[in-house]
Amino acid sequence: MGSKDIQRSIRTIQNARSEGDAPNIGRVSRMPGTGMPTSGRRRRRSFRSAHKDDRRKMKVMKAWLLVLSAAAMAMLVLTIVAAVRSQQRKGPKPLEVGGGTGKPVLKRVESKFPSPSSEEAEAIVRRGIAVRDEAEVKDLFRLGMTTPGEAVERLEEIAARSGGVAGMQWLSSIDANGMLIDAVLVGYEKMDLASQRLALLTPDENGVWKVDFDAFARTTEPSWEKIVEGGAKEAVVRVLVAKDSYYNGPFADEDEWTCYGLASPDAPEMLLGYCRKDSAQAKAMRRILRDDETLSAGGQARNVRATLKLRRLAGAENRQFMIERVMAEDWVVAEPWYDERFE
Repeated sequence: MGSKDIQRSIRTIQNARSEGDAPNIGRVSRMPGTGMPTSGRRRRRSFRSAHKDDRRKMKVMKAWLLVLSAAAMAMLVLTIVAAVRSQQRKGPKPLEVGGGTGKPVLKRVESKFPSPSSEEAEAIVRRGIAVRDEAEVKDLFRLGMTTPGEAVERLEEIAARSGGVAGMQWLSSIDANGMLIDAVLVGYEKMDLASQRLALLTPDENGVWKVDFDAFARTTEPSWEKIVEGGAKEAVVRVLVAKDSYYNGPFADEDEWTCYGLASPDAPEMLLGYCRKDSAQAKAMRRILRDDETLSAGGQARNVRATLKLRRLAGAENRQFMIERVMAEDWVVAEPWYDERFE
């Protein structure tokens, strides 16, 4: 949920006298005996006194040189540390686990197949959105458990509810779950209502790039209405996740559970998901959220997607669920499931 910015108006009172200025005490008359001596003779310093002054100046200069050198070295160290941390934040995601330790090993997804260009990716998505022939569905979509007939029906529902395609934006590669994934954001418009859907493309075993249908349709099992009304004991959901802090009912113990908010554009209200602390699911969720990276440069929570398997515990509220499995760190599911690498 967003919050409105609060603006405060602060009136600065300006004084004629700035901090550090001498006080204005008016004109002061010159006092007798001040100014240059009446005689033309100048007092000459001795050689010893001048030598002492020179030595004192040299000591001061050496001290300042040491201070400036130390400051420059400190700035260099801070710059290097900042660069390293920035590179770590932008680095590849953990995709594999080595040595059976359960700790992620940072590896990039090897580009076995070249990614399509932005024009090619958008063309694939446009053809997929427009397809109504069951025979062509498999050529454009990665269907998973969805049948071609079910896919056509769902595409017709999306078009009827969202309207026509208003535009597309290529988002480049967002590899996840050890898979090559490219993304295209699709904008819809119906009357004065605008909406968006994310098309995630992956290559098949032959290198043919297709749209993942369940990710595009935001497939949920069972329906959101049944989940929210309390009629579902288990559910598979594609949601946006964020840290939360609501502890109640069977999840009242904050030392045992970690709480997350689960939202979807298709859900009437936000769900609450809970992981047992130090479980594989909790480790997977922490890695997906990546702590301080969940905030964008503007301080707004960025969209962090995950596919989760939920289970309702006895005594829980309708919107409270235990996160039983973290199936994917995005909306494209592949085996093995994401949390297995943290076991």
